[in-house]
Amino acid sequence: MLDMCQSQLSDDNKAWLSMQDFLSGEMHAKSDFRVYKASESIKAPFTDRFSESEIGSPIEQFEFNEQKFSRSSLNYLLGLSFLKQQIKDVPIKTVLEIGGGFGSLGEILLSDSRNDTFYMNVDIAPTCLFSTYYLQSNFGKDNIADYQTVKAMKEPSLHNLSERYKGAVLCPWQLPDVSGDLDLFVNFISFQEMEPDIVKNYLEHVARLNCKYVLLRNLREGKQLATDGSHAGVKEQIKGDDYDSFLPDYELISTNVHPFGFETIDGYNSELRLYKHKSVD
Repeated sequence: MLDMCQSQLSDDNKAWLSMQDFLSGEMHAKSDFRVYKASESIKAPFTDRFSESEIGSPIEQFEFNEQKFSRSSLNYLLGLSFLKQQIKDVPIKTVLEIGGGFGSLGEILLSDSRNDTFYMNVDIAPTCLFSTYYLQSNFGKDNIADYQTVKAMKEPSLHNLSERYKGAVLCPWQLPDVSGDLDLFVNFISFQEMEPDIVKNYLEHVARLNCKYVLLRNLREGKQLATDGSHAGVKEQIKGDDYDSFLPDYELISTNVHPFGFETIDGYNSELRLYKHKSVD
């Protein structure tokens, strides 16, 4: 497509550069970067020094102010900026993410020693293998506990894990064995791709771990429904009211689409939702 556009716009360099900026995703990334920098506050979780690694030779990575970002890392940075705007002092000693992909949030939090964070990602196979490889490549094998390491532990508590490691990557069936107290739980987008009973089960574990804050990103209108077996989707959508009912011990602090979320061209809203445990002052 780029070659076709280039041939048609060969006599208009500015038009060609604009089209290239749009098709590569850089235009959207620049917009996210501007919001991130405009909303940046120098407090925990610290993000101002973050620059994404080139492990895996990413093809969708952009450089602004001599720092590298993917669209994924910018999404997380916007979410963290939203979090810091809503909470005066954000606790981040222990952070759990479910469905963290290759570990972009973990890289953001662990790459700055000022954060003093232990990060745990729970994800399905084989995605958990990619996350393990990425985080261990960034921070060293001795600093990131993998599936086998956690499996061999007699008591995989958050305290025991954080005493020995900077982070850990687990599979979903290991989560019930984890004990301790969480400061922050994060899920961006992947919950909306699950059925409600699965999400409810995950959030019961989040509550069991006495999590103080819950940060979610979800399509306000819900994931598309599966139809007649020919279209990918879910049987039942997850919407804001569902999260409210799945988190009875939490109160909704704030929601946001603009500027930290995203509204699609056809009017769908990728919404951030922040919850606080009712016991937190």
